[in-house]
Amino acid sequence: MNSLSYPVILIALILSYNYSYGQFNENFSDNELLINPKWVGDINKFNIVDGKLHSNSSVTYDEFYISTKSKRVLETEWQISMDLDFKTSSANYIDIFLASDSSNPSKASQAYFVRIGDTKDDVSLYRIFDGLTTQLTNGSDNKTEKKKIDLHVIHQANGKWTIKVDYNNGYIYNLAGIQVHHPFNNVLLSSNGNLKWDGLDSNGIKLSIGNYILLIEAFNKTGKIIKRKIAFGITEIF
Repeated sequence: MNSLSYPVILIALILSYNYSYGQFNENFSDNELLINPKWVGDINKFNIVDGKLHSNSSVTYDEFYISTKSKRVLETEWQISMDLDFKTSSANYIDIFLASDSSNPSKASQAYFVRIGDTKDDVSLYRIFDGLTTQLTNGSDNKTEKKKIDLHVIHQANGKWTIKVDYNNGYIYNLAGIQVHHPFNNVLLSSNGNLKWDGLDSNGIKLSIGNYILLIEAFNKTGKIIKRKIAFGITEIF
C-alpha cells in the first residue's frame, strides 16, 4: 500500500469459498487482473508485485476499487490476507465488499462489506440496505495500523454472519516480542497433516540459539477456531 497517500480502497469479492460448489481462489500469482477472473473498476490504480495486490494511486484522499463477479452469498466463506503498511484512519481505510448489487461498491444500494481501519482502527462488518449503511459488528479498537491481518468471514445458510480476525496467525516471535517469521499463512490441510518450518527467519537467515513462541490459529469449514501458543527452543545451529 502507498503510505504517502490517503486512499479509500474498495475491493469487492476478493476471495471466496463456498461449501457446495467448490472453491474460487484469487491469489494474484498470475500477475493478471483482466482474465481468470476478470476484475473491473480502477484497474490502473492497482498493481501486482510478487503475486500480491497493491494499491497504486498517488492522489491524496483518493477513492478507487476493483471488483469481480460471484454468484454465491449463502453458505460461503471469505478468507483474505492483507499487509497494511500504512496508518489507518477515518480517511485511510479499506472496504472489502462481500456481496453487492453493483459492480461499483460506491453505488451499491444493497451490500455487505468489511471495513478495515477508519477512526477506531478496527475491523467491522457493515450492511447497506436501501442505501442506508448500518454497522453490524464492532471490532476491537487500535488493531489495524501497520498490521498483517488474516480475515475470515462466514455466511451460513440461516443468514447468520460470523467475522473473525487474526493479527498473529502462524507468527513466530522471540522472547523480546519481536516477530521473526510468518511461515504458515492460510495453509489448507486434510484431517491429518504436518507443517514443517526450516528454522529460518523472514529474510532466509538461520535463527540463533534461544527460546521462541509460535502463535497459530486453525479453523475447519464450520468455522470452529483452535488457537495455540507453543513455546519452543533452538538448541544448536543447524
